[in-house]
Amino acid sequence: MAVVRAARWLSWALVAAAAAGGSLLDTARAADPKRVGPYHLIVADFHVHAFPGDGALPPWELAREASRRGLHAIVVSNHNQMLAPKIMPGLFSADEAGGAAHPPSREARRRTRRSLGEGGHGPRLPLLIPAQEVTTPRFHLVAVGITSTIDWRLPDVEMIDAIHAQGGVAVAAHPVGRYWRGSDAMLARLDGAEVAHPLTESLASGRDELSAFFTRVHAVNPGVAPIGSSDFHMIAPLGLCRTYVFAESVTVTGVLDAIRAGRTVAEDKQGALYGDPTLIQTLNQSGAAAMVPPNSRWVWVSAAMALIGLLALITRV
Repeated sequence: MAVVRAARWLSWALVAAAAAGGSLLDTARAADPKRVGPYHLIVADFHVHAFPGDGALPPWELAREASRRGLHAIVVSNHNQMLAPKIMPGLFSADEAGGAAHPPSREARRRTRRSLGEGGHGPRLPLLIPAQEVTTPRFHLVAVGITSTIDWRLPDVEMIDAIHAQGGVAVAAHPVGRYWRGSDAMLARLDGAEVAHPLTESLASGRDELSAFFTRVHAVNPGVAPIGSSDFHMIAPLGLCRTYVFAESVTVTGVLDAIRAGRTVAEDKQGALYGDPTLIQTLNQSGAAAMVPPNSRWVWVSAAMALIGLLALITRV
């Protein structure tokens, strides 16, 4: 009986330790962007879904998870709506050339920094950039940095022009055959295209189709930016595929300007890099592509402790 009682107390101790460890790890924050020459190297995920909408997590939890995954910026892009930035503008980043649909007040920013466990110095990271995944029967397009929704019924070229009119950038979302039947006239107006996406794993021809589309766009639009995105809804982790942005400033403007200039490198789940060879070389020399998300090993240890403790409690009851 004493052995059973001791085992039960040990099980409870494991669960408690796991909960305490998880709470401590929840404050993990990605290291600040590295400086490479004249640029800040911002690690970003350009295709993330949020609640309310077609994502599982609200923006503040996405921000925490982004930090745990070593991301400096995420683009919140729900299908054909922008409820999250309209309802919770204080959580979204804004500056002089883009940002939240309703720029947050100073007090809202202060509350956000406090809720995310951050101080008041420097840029608030991760940047949460408002967007819309413009969803049509012909294609999906991530409109990054816009302030109001884009009408998905617009003609192809007019849709991209409407995004640009709001100071945003247009990124082709998972442009494989089943999702992309946009006109050739769109290609020259795209600012970026996803070339690294979970489809490279889940679809047998995904890698080839994404690479072929990017080659096709690049032929008529040499400055198009390669983009890596997780297309997170509720399962695939943030940053599973990611984008390294060579930005002149750690702001929404800096990110958007870098996309327009094509200063990005995309990385897929296997670590393959896509982009300008010079930028890839700079990225490799910086060591940023090899960075492990903060505390990732201890997260697994904490989860294992909780699982062992709960299993022990169940089997002892």
